Amino acid sequence: MSSLLRLESVPLSRWVDFHSGRLEAEEIARDPIASRWSRVARTGLPGGGPAHPDGVGQRELDDRCAKIDALLGGAGEGDLTRFLLPELDARRLVAVLADEEGVILRARATSYAERAVQARLVPGATWHELARGTNAIGTAIEERKNVAIIGRAHYELANHALFCYATPIIDPYGEVAGAFDVTGDVAEDDPAIAAAVRYVGASLEGALRASAASAKPSLPAT
Repeated sequence: MSSLLRLESVPLSRWVDFHSGRLEAEEIARDPIASRWSRVARTGLPGGGPAHPDGVGQRELDDRCAKIDALLGGAGEGDLTRFLLPELDARRLVAVLADEEGVILRARATSYAERAVQARLVPGATWHELARGTNAIGTAIEERKNVAIIGRAHYELANHALFCYATPIIDPYGEVAGAFDVTGDVAEDDPAIAAAVRYVGASLEGALRASAASAKPSLPAT
């Protein structure tokens, strides 16, 4: 798995300058955050306003969950975040599993549940870059990297109070099957969370490999 791409929070003035068109093209190209914002801005996605409402309905969500469950071969929601639950509760974090299009399939939160709803870190919400701009889930899927997006490194103003760590989940055929993410308030940021996120991602990739191996037809005896 790739090393961590960590995009640190920047002054609000930097975000304002970018969205106001005050940064030169050469400056944007050299900046690891602004260059990624620019990739999103070319799609026309605005950076201001409340959390973007893009998502899928319950029927489509059920279909997407059934698909990932089949791919994981029984590695269910309990296995996904069981070892993280004490940390989730103590530090007000949410853990989410998204599919290859950035649609959140499952979200686990305890004392952070209300904040997770406000941020749209809920099943059915879409966090692909095309929907939410530069964010750990969407950027991890887009770049196939472990990603940390801290505070005002997020493209959307609505996410500036968050930190997010995500890892892409790569299937046995080299394709992105989804992403696993842990998010919380920026004051709770701890770089050690990255290791926990990578651990869960590796476990899910192991489940994908085991499921793919068991699905292979056996060769006839000769």
